[in-house]
Amino acid sequence: MGDMTTSTIKPWTLADLRDLVRSTRRLPGDVRVVIASDPECNHYLPVAEVTTGLYSPGFLHMTPEQSRQYAADTGLSLGEVLELQPKPPPDAALALCLIPLNDE
Repeated sequence: MGDMTTSTIKPWTLADLRDLVRSTRRLPGDVRVVIASDPECNHYLPVAEVTTGLYSPGFLHMTPEQSRQYAADTGLSLGEVLELQPKPPPDAALALCLIPLNDE
């Protein structure tokens, strides 16, 4: 794994994930994907879902497309949907989010 100090840990990009997928192609299909629930790796949770959104530290915001789709799915107006969610900060970036299974 290498040096895991906070000064060397960088957020992954989709390119990193693609490299991981390429490097794991020979693993059996039933290998589980788990995520550490804390940086110290004291507890692990299986990944249950994946989603995309606009990431800012501590929050995943809906993209404009997701907001429009949510409005269409719920019957709310786009304005109502936008009022219900915090506005993403200018530095929010598109992210792929792995959602762990709640094991409690």
